Parts: sequence; C-alpha cells; structure tokens
Amino acid sequence: MLNPTNTFTVSNELFIENLGDGIVILNEKSGEYFALEGISLEIWELITQKNMSFLEIVEYIISVYEIDEKIVYSDVEDFIINLIKNELIEKVNL
Repeated sequence: MLNPTNTFTVSNELFIENLGDGIVILNEKSGEYFALEGISLEIWELITQKNMSFLEIVEYIISVYEIDEKIVYSDVEDFIINLIKNELIEKVNL
C-alpha cells in the first residue's frame, strides 16, 4: 500500500525508447520489456518528469478525466505498485 505523500525515482537500469504515441522500457536487470501508452504513459510522465506524489497524481487524473476518486485511487495505486515490483521505479520516501 502506498502513502499519499510517496514520491518516486526511476531505476538506473532502464533503457527507454520513444515509439510514436508510447514508450518501451527495457529493464536491463531482468531483461523484461514494458510498453506504456495512453493513461499509463501519462502517469509515468507525472512520476518521472513532474515528480508528483501518489496523491498529486490521483488528484490530477480526477481533475482531467472526471473519474470517481475511489476508482482512480485504486487503479493508480495498482499501476504504481506494479512499476515498483518490476523495478522500474522506487519509492523515494516511505
């Protein structure tokens, strides 16, 4: 479970390539590839370029897409936890 104030940093062992409307990320440590586009890419950019906290990301998505807060909170948390589990990002603060 994430803390609302958690911020994140990108793993040092990634190779990232822009591909049209998305990106492909290679985790050089695990050898796994990940493709991000649409909202997942937008969340990635909020983490990596805007350094937004978990709660700031949730609030941003709600304001832009007018989606129910509970759904956004759960979906964004699941996505970020997946990024952490796949060693694409790490929590900066606990």
